[in-house]
Amino acid sequence: MFVLCALLLATALVTVGYFVLFASCRTEGKFRTFGHVLGAWLFILALLPLIGAGYAAVSGHHPAGMWGKYGHMQGGRGMGEGHRGPMQEGMQGRMEDLLQQHLKEMHGK
Repeated sequence: MFVLCALLLATALVTVGYFVLFASCRTEGKFRTFGHVLGAWLFILALLPLIGAGYAAVSGHHPAGMWGKYGHMQGGRGMGEGHRGPMQEGMQGRMEDLLQQHLKEMHGK
């Protein structure tokens, strides 16, 4: 998803850069120079999201999702790694009980 967003952003920047360069070719003097510099800058800026998305895809690093660093599956609410919600606490205790019961049944204790 991140790569798709980067591609859309880069496409928009390249399109705007092309129109800026096209418009600057029809002007004279300092506006022409400014248009060429602005168009080139937009093309350079269009490369940055693509480079960032490529790096994220290759390295495995990705930007924080909807829920930030501590996402919904890690406890939500952004409270830190050690935070557990009440439902997770209850599930953890129940899973430990089931595991203990299963081990007792297996070993006949």
